[in-house]
Amino acid sequence: MKDSKGEKSISRLPSRRDFLKTGVALGLSGIGGKAVAKGSSRVTLYTSMPSKYSNPAVKIFNDLNTGVHVDLFYSTTYQVLQRVIAETSANRLIADIMLIADPGPYLDLKARGELLDYVTPHIDMYPPGQRDVDGLWVNGRTIATIFAFNHRVLSINDAPKSWAEFADADWMNMLGAMDVRQGGTAYSWYYSTRSHPDLGLRWWKKLAKTNLVLTRGHGALMDRMVAGELPITEQLDYYVWEKVRNKKAPVTPVYPPEVIPISLAPIAILRRGPNNEGAKVFYDWWLSKHGQETIAGINGIYSPRSDVAPLPGKPPFNSLNTMDIDLTEFSKSREALQKEFTQIFGL
Repeated sequence: MKDSKGEKSISRLPSRRDFLKTGVALGLSGIGGKAVAKGSSRVTLYTSMPSKYSNPAVKIFNDLNTGVHVDLFYSTTYQVLQRVIAETSANRLIADIMLIADPGPYLDLKARGELLDYVTPHIDMYPPGQRDVDGLWVNGRTIATIFAFNHRVLSINDAPKSWAEFADADWMNMLGAMDVRQGGTAYSWYYSTRSHPDLGLRWWKKLAKTNLVLTRGHGALMDRMVAGELPITEQLDYYVWEKVRNKKAPVTPVYPPEVIPISLAPIAILRRGPNNEGAKVFYDWWLSKHGQETIAGINGIYSPRSDVAPLPGKPPFNSLNTMDIDLTEFSKSREALQKEFTQIFGL
């Protein structure tokens, strides 16, 4: 499906500060390593973007001396969401901005009036499938789910080349993946492959018979793959790109031909956050060309902006076989599909 700009669309969208002083106890960490000027504005970002990437991205922003200093809390997608829900329910919201890898919660937050009615000046640089119809949230990171293998353990000729082959019994006790109950990208993987006519529920039941090892995060999967313990793992393409670029890891990415599940990681300002005005400054920077180039370079992800070039060594986004997703259905199905997943794997 193409949008009005000719880009591939990946979704159809529906039309107190005191706590910061005890940030260590809360799991919050200031970024930047230098004193903040008196009177400067402090903003708190809650994110599921791994801290090894979110920390340096936030540090770069803090070093710009905009007058806004960002503090960071990182956890998995649904742990971040649970924290935001708990804080809003108690009317003690610490977060100013949320960035997690599942667009579904943003639909609910918007419906409940919890997102700030603010539209970034960069909104026109984002295709319709990458933003809320009213502009209250925008996709801040585009994440592709693929799989990869250790080419010191398996030759390129012998390794699987598709999702169908990934679930083959030949790979018994050799496969790993992230637990679908833990992260938005893992749920997106389940939803997309579960919905695919050539894969579906039957494929997942076949995959469960391989003794697939489940973990809480892709970092642990990558470490075990590099070590040869789990030679083949479901992965996020940016993890693979970063390991090959920076660590020269013996890892080969596979972009399966059936479908490349794509996760949107929206960013939005929370209306009841303590510092709406400061949040706008960071929000606009994140969505600017400079911000997106910075994040892509650090994180290895695709940017939704057409004026941000794809990174060397990665296929162009428009060459990937992605799937259109109805975000409302995607969100409503999560609880039932995660329950189905636990039943398949006997968890």
